[in-house]
Amino acid sequence: MAAGSLVAADVHAALARAGPTAEAAGDSATLVTGPRSDDRFTASMHKKFLLRLLDILPTQYSSLDTNRLTLLYFCVSGLDVLGALDAVDAGRIIRWIYSLQVLPPTDAAGEVPPDRCAGFRGSGYLGSPFDAEGSPSSSGYDGGHLAMTYTALAVLTILGDDLSRVHRKRTLAFVRSLQDEGSGHFWAYRGGEADMRFLYCAAAICTFLRDDEWIGIDVELASQYVARSQCYDGGIGLGLAIASDPAVAQDG
Repeated sequence: MAAGSLVAADVHAALARAGPTAEAAGDSATLVTGPRSDDRFTASMHKKFLLRLLDILPTQYSSLDTNRLTLLYFCVSGLDVLGALDAVDAGRIIRWIYSLQVLPPTDAAGEVPPDRCAGFRGSGYLGSPFDAEGSPSSSGYDGGHLAMTYTALAVLTILGDDLSRVHRKRTLAFVRSLQDEGSGHFWAYRGGEADMRFLYCAAAICTFLRDDEWIGIDVELASQYVARSQCYDGGIGLGLAIASDPAVAQDG
């Protein structure tokens, strides 16, 4: 099923549970249960949908359980655009995000890889006990993820958190460890996907953490990677020898 169909189905289900009318949230539209007869943008409908997704994970999205931080980012940033952040329990969300911060394992012997010492997991799917300060890495499979770390910091910033509880030094070391010393690209996690999107995430993380000296990125190497990813038409691709994509231009 197409992503648009999934969203439409979830909107309909969420609104059906919410009641027969759309409450005001920048508009006073009446809920339309049949085909739309006009092109109005009803902010209240979107607000109800996004707020609903903060509390549940619909069946259609169950495959994204490991990436709940990304879903949270879309919900919170969407509510921010709608001017509806006052409807969000910011304290509750902030506590949950910090509970996903990766801390060094307590039983490790010898040097521990940077991804097991810092960054954020996508969710609590591995079953670590809830702790508002984060939890130690439980295994080699339980480490930080570059994109999840980016979305975590983005949501914390949107909600007005000062990021003081982020382990800055370890997080920047984690980011730097994911840059390939040959090509300059960044992995989402060691051995995972690697393309322009994750270079963007790395740069954003360094910006959020005010890394003015760019400890987390070899800037020269990263710049060369972006330049080499430029295609014959002037656009930038996701990586070397990949067709240009307008959406990638902002990343590069």
